[in-house]
Amino acid sequence: MDMEKTLYDVFISYSRKDYVDEHGNIIPGNIISQIKDSFQNAGIHYWFDEEGIYSGDKYMEKLADAIFASTAFVFISSINSNASEWTAGEIGTAHLYKKKIIPFRLDDSSFARSVIVKIAHLDYIDCNPNPDKAIMDLVGSILAARDEEEKKQREEEERRNKERMKARRAEIQQEIQNLASDLRRVGSQQQNVIDQIIAQKAMLEETDKICPVCQKKAQLSQRYCERCGFTYPILYGLADNDTDTIQLVTLRGVWKDASSQQTKQQELRNDNIRLKGIIEKQSQQLQKLEKDRKNLENLQHLLDAAKKEITEYVNKLKESEESYSKLSSLVTCRDQELKKSHSEIEKYMEKIASYRKTIGEQKEKIDILTRELDAERKAAEERKREEERKRCEEEERKRREEEARAKERVFRVGGVEFKMIRVEGGTFMMGSPDSDSDAYDDEKPQHRVTLSDYYIGEIPVTQALWQAVMGGNPSYSQGVNNPVECVSWNDCQEFLKKLNQQTGMTFSLPTEVQWEYAARGGNKSKGYKYAGSNSVKDVAWYRDNSGGMTHPVKGKRANELGLYDMSGNVWEWCQDWLGSYSSTPQTNPIGPATGSRRVLRGGSWNNYARSCRVADRFSLSPGRLFIESGFRLSLVHPKRESGTVL
Repeated sequence: MDMEKTLYDVFISYSRKDYVDEHGNIIPGNIISQIKDSFQNAGIHYWFDEEGIYSGDKYMEKLADAIFASTAFVFISSINSNASEWTAGEIGTAHLYKKKIIPFRLDDSSFARSVIVKIAHLDYIDCNPNPDKAIMDLVGSILAARDEEEKKQREEEERRNKERMKARRAEIQQEIQNLASDLRRVGSQQQNVIDQIIAQKAMLEETDKICPVCQKKAQLSQRYCERCGFTYPILYGLADNDTDTIQLVTLRGVWKDASSQQTKQQELRNDNIRLKGIIEKQSQQLQKLEKDRKNLENLQHLLDAAKKEITEYVNKLKESEESYSKLSSLVTCRDQELKKSHSEIEKYMEKIASYRKTIGEQKEKIDILTRELDAERKAAEERKREEERKRCEEEERKRREEEARAKERVFRVGGVEFKMIRVEGGTFMMGSPDSDSDAYDDEKPQHRVTLSDYYIGEIPVTQALWQAVMGGNPSYSQGVNNPVECVSWNDCQEFLKKLNQQTGMTFSLPTEVQWEYAARGGNKSKGYKYAGSNSVKDVAWYRDNSGGMTHPVKGKRANELGLYDMSGNVWEWCQDWLGSYSSTPQTNPIGPATGSRRVLRGGSWNNYARSCRVADRFSLSPGRLFIESGFRLSLVHPKRESGTVL
């Protein structure tokens, strides 16, 4: 539900006896007046019943509207307000609307039992012993509640803005996808036209084109030159040979320079090879000289005899060394020239690499854009699949909720909520077979019964529901969530009369057949001995585990239909007069037309396990009550989806 801006910061719930005297005059110095003045000084907008209108449906609606339109709810707790039904009703309404409830205690009187469950767990502000500080704390709590409410409203507005932006983003992404589709379609059409032109050229025996940069021949279908890397215009060689003149001149110059450099580089390579050959020969000569030197060392004993020859040989060696020095100088010069040529070649190669890098970057950008378009398309398809999945999940959730609502009806009376479970009709064997050793005679003969659909109470009628309808509580074991007891069959009829008047429905006691069919689990029955299990302690409060009293409902496991306390806790009145079973099959039986005793089923906290079986029967006169008797509601034809809030 969307958040609505509140009209009041706080609703003040109080007793007029704490505000005015018996003549209607405001009591001088009363705390309520001080609270109002403090609220006004702090800029707190409050709702206060100044006139004191005590009755009427319009006044009740006015109170409910004011509470709904307030951020917080202050309950001025005193001996007078805790005894007031009006303040109890106001607290119940605030609790229903989930308002922040702040108890402000004027004295030590206990909270009323009708509201203690709703406010006992809350932090309260005690007026004593320092009223001024207590009022300041109350003002601070109201301002904090107002700030929190404003924060929630801001967060809700931000959430709505984000949803709108999300919807706009989806529209933009769809537009991008449409443009990408148009681009792919145009590209495909363009390629089809080019293929048709190439086919027509082939019929004219024109299958080649000449690169305008390096003059290499290429097929018409080629997009770039394999020698120089020139990218042909779309219609180059097909319909015309128009090219960008400036670009063509630049590329031709680059290609000419690159070719020239390649030629120079080849010449340098050849010179280098020749120089390496000369060096290799000189090296061989050096090796030979080294060998001769070794021979000279071996022939030193002949030095005296061959001195003249050695001197000549040494002179020749010096000449060879001079030649070697000159040759080394020549090699050094050649190396410098070669390095210079290498440097020039590297510069031209860098230019070529730069051009190629530029072309590659353009291609890379095109590839990136193509990948981005593909990614957007895939993302859009994924979002579409995700939205379809969420839509299917939402439809499945709604279908399950509708099925769940069809299986139960929820009603609320006087702030007390109770649920009716739908029981699908069917056929079952009522009573006990002759082979059952625990069965009593009045449970026989076992016979076939067919029932139509109906609704039955999820739990026995609680003390809280009884008090909301009847205004009192006759139970011996007190507890708002305990089943009501100490009620006769006639008391139940009076309760049903008032409940039907307040809700506009036709509630009744279940017939004995309806009770046993539901207790057995209806058409989901697993054939248990007790209502939901073959172990009585799992589903029932009975003599061995009750401690001599009733217990809050839903304290044990439910049966196959989700019904609680069908076995144990309290005996449950049925609509039927007591009568004997017949072996004849029956359809929707309602029991004897007359009798002296009404049927009770299910056993109680004071019975042994045998009396808690789903087939066990008990009866009393309609006017008799005892501390073990309670009841459960039945509804055959509900007129609307949910109950009425009264």
